[in-house]
Amino acid sequence: MAISDNLYQDETTKIYSRTPLICIPLIGAIFFGIFLAIHIFSYYHTSWEMYEAISERYGRELDMSLFSCGKLTAKNCRLYSTPTTSAWRLALLAVPLAAAGVMSNPGYATATMIGSASAGAYASTNWSGYADVVSSSSSNTFTAVSGQWTVPTVKEPTGSSSAYSAFWVGLDGFNSNTVEQTGIEAQISGNTTTYYAWYEMYPLAETPINSITVNPGDTITASVNYNTSTGNFTLAINDVTSGGSYSISEPGSGDARSSAEWIAEAPTIQNRDGSQSLTTLANFGSVVFSNASVSIANSSGTVTTGSISAISSLASVDSIQMQTSGGKLEAIPSGLRSNGSAFTVTYVPEPAPLALLAFGAAAISLLRRRAKLPQ
Repeated sequence: MAISDNLYQDETTKIYSRTPLICIPLIGAIFFGIFLAIHIFSYYHTSWEMYEAISERYGRELDMSLFSCGKLTAKNCRLYSTPTTSAWRLALLAVPLAAAGVMSNPGYATATMIGSASAGAYASTNWSGYADVVSSSSSNTFTAVSGQWTVPTVKEPTGSSSAYSAFWVGLDGFNSNTVEQTGIEAQISGNTTTYYAWYEMYPLAETPINSITVNPGDTITASVNYNTSTGNFTLAINDVTSGGSYSISEPGSGDARSSAEWIAEAPTIQNRDGSQSLTTLANFGSVVFSNASVSIANSSGTVTTGSISAISSLASVDSIQMQTSGGKLEAIPSGLRSNGSAFTVTYVPEPAPLALLAFGAAAISLLRRRAKLPQ
C-alpha cells in the first residue's frame, strides 16, 4: 500500500552520471505525480470492499498486498519498500478498472437502465444493488421486502459542492413505473450534510420522516409489505441505534409488484418546470446490505419467503451497477454472500489518480532497473 541514506546517495550519483539531464525533471514530475495520486487516493478510503467488489464483479484477482493496510498511504503501507508490491502489479490494477469502463426538493425515480452488462447484471444511471424481478408475462407477484444497513458517512466528490445518496428497500421501479420504497437519504450542500428518513408511494413524491433522527453509523432496518386482502402497503423503517421508528399504511395505485430491490441510489431533483434532474452521487465509501428477505406469491397465492437468491426459481436475481450514460462507473455491488442475504455496494472514485499511480510506478521501476537501484 528502507533504503539506507549512504546507499541511496551512491546509487543516485550513478544515475546522474548515466542519465541525461533531460531525465531529471521527468523523474521529479513522476515522483510528484505519484505522491499526489497517493494523497488523493487515500482521501477516498479505498479498502477491502473496493477490492472485493471489483474482483468479484470482473473475475480478476488483484494484488492483495496493495490493500493490506486499508488505506493506500505511504505512511502506513510502505508502498515502495514492500517486495511483493511490484510496479507491474500496480500497473495491472488498472486492468479490471479499464475493463469496467472506469478509465475513461429530491425525488426518487424508477431505475434508468442503460443495458445489460451480462446475464443477470444490469447497468443503470441511478441505481446500484440487487433486484429480484419477474417478467410482465409472469403471474408471480412480490408481497414483501426487507433489509438492514448501516448509514455511511458521505463526502462530496471532487469538484462538486452538492451531492446526494439514498439507501433503501422497496417494491417496483425496476421494470415498472410504480414505486413503494422507504429508506435513508444523505444530502451535501456546501459545508452542511443532512441525513434523514423517508418513504415514497407512487404517484406521490418522497415524504420526509421527521420523527426519526438519523446519523452516520446508525443501524437501519426497513420493510415494505403488501396486504393481498386490503390492497394496502405497509412501509416501516427503524433506526435501531437511536430507537426511532415509523410505519404507515397506504393504498396501492396501479402497482405492478413485479420487482423487489435493495438499492444505493443517486436521487433525482424535481425542477420548477416539472422536469427531473439526476443529482451528483455523494461519495458514500461503501454500504453493506444484510438480512435481506423477500416474499413472492405464485398464481395460486402460495407465498415463498427467502433471501435475495433463494427465490431464483420464481424470479430472476439481477445485480445492478451504476454508471453514467458515457460508461463511467460510479457504484458497484459485490457478489451475494451469507446464503444470498447480504452484499456490499461500493462507491467508485475518480480513476485518474489511480492510473497515474500505476503507470508512474511502472516508470520508476524501469528507471530503477536501468540504474540497478535496490527494489
